Amino acid sequence: SPTPPPVSYGTWNRSWNGQIENRTGLVYLVMAGRARVCTGTVVRDGKEDRSTVFTAASCVYDQHNKAFAERVVFVPGGHRDCYGPHGCWAAAYGVADTDFAIRKKSSHPWNYGFYVFHETGAHRGPPGVSESLEDAVGSVPISFAPIGFSPFEAVYDTPFGYALDSGEIELKYCTDLRQRYQVRNGGFSAAENSPYLAGCKLSGWRLSTGGPWGHLSLIHI
Repeated sequence: SPTPPPVSYGTWNRSWNGQIENRTGLVYLVMAGRARVCTGTVVRDGKEDRSTVFTAASCVYDQHNKAFAERVVFVPGGHRDCYGPHGCWAAAYGVADTDFAIRKKSSHPWNYGFYVFHETGAHRGPPGVSESLEDAVGSVPISFAPIGFSPFEAVYDTPFGYALDSGEIELKYCTDLRQRYQVRNGGFSAAENSPYLAGCKLSGWRLSTGGPWGHLSLIHI
């Protein structure tokens, strides 16, 4: 199979796959009295009484002040407010891993979280849009399978996240060969099974925190 060229920082073209842009959006929240913006993705959880948005735990729980974020709103498609084509949804509550909450250091393996949205009463926006977030924009599958590293398999990861460039909020992405995360002393950290993309510049943009990752595997024999 051909090897895809690395992309350090690019703008996602909706014509490639509009479903990614629709199901990924901005998470507006207040943490420690300050407004923050992250990226989140509507994921498939098999439940009919709620919709779920996956994001980073650091966008859900404040480790320093030991408190959950407040006034959380999800806007699909990266719009600035509730006047986009789908509107917006107010979160009922957030979920973060206990290991992330109790650790200030070495919490990277548990830096994932969820926001839950009720099926009715959470939506604000144009008439005719489903009250259910998942019904309105769709969802993507999520996997908790262990991430592997093999000398016989090259895995290219493609993270996504929103960024503010030249006054415009756009969905950005990068693509690079997956490497094993390393700490500064050269050894493997407790997060040794966490992927690391050396050439990706997406993580430097605050809005992209919590964005989804896609994978392409190339088997080398």
